[in-house]
Amino acid sequence: MLTRIITAIVLLAVVVAALFLDPTGWAVRILVILIAFTSAYELGRILKLGASTAGAVTVLFFAVSKTLPVIHPLAWLLISIIGVGLYALSTRAKSDFWKFGFSAFWIGGTLIPFYILAATKSPGYWPLIMTAAIPIWCGDTAAIFVGKAFGKHKMAPDISPKKTWEGAAGNFLACVAAAMVLGAIFHYPLLAMALLGLNCGVLGQAGDLFESWLKRKADMKDSGNILPGHGGVLDRIDSLMATAPISLMILQLMVPAISK
Repeated sequence: MLTRIITAIVLLAVVVAALFLDPTGWAVRILVILIAFTSAYELGRILKLGASTAGAVTVLFFAVSKTLPVIHPLAWLLISIIGVGLYALSTRAKSDFWKFGFSAFWIGGTLIPFYILAATKSPGYWPLIMTAAIPIWCGDTAAIFVGKAFGKHKMAPDISPKKTWEGAAGNFLACVAAAMVLGAIFHYPLLAMALLGLNCGVLGQAGDLFESWLKRKADMKDSGNILPGHGGVLDRIDSLMATAPISLMILQLMVPAISK
């Protein structure tokens, strides 16, 4: 547990430093590319696609970032729908081609918006990124402590043996509470923050279970071992990747300061 906490503190420090110490946005962009490259490599291993997935996703980042100065908020919802459809096709057809497409959309499609937001150099981009991410982190932390203290009823023992319904409830409540606190800090509309909290509390845990299911199918415990006490990068961002498109859509559509 101590190793896990220390790693989490270091990761948080890196993210905060990238957001606040580099006004050009390049630190965040480089960080997002590194995260995308590593998680794509790990997903390629899980899906038995090899390391080519990582290179393809990195190329996708540069191609899209050069052609799309902004992304319409509804496009993030479309990205999510396409990603789910591609995975369904890959499962049905058992084709590496569809697996490859799913990997590119799931990782590139959900992380590229963060890259583009940082590239805009807008003063409003860092609260948006933090608001999309912090509820997820709070939910994950609450799930661990609540699950250890009160967890009795297994949530999905065949997929993730340690997860409990009590921990899931703690995760959900922490996501909603964190979203509401962030809304008060940044003066965001109450309805937007309530929807964002619900999105993080529900889809975040669904994304975590989905990645656990993929690992279980591949007979893997963690996506990697680069993060002591946590496993791989994909293990840490699976919830954020599931929620980011909807969270960013909610924020851009409902928060005036971001919509302008």
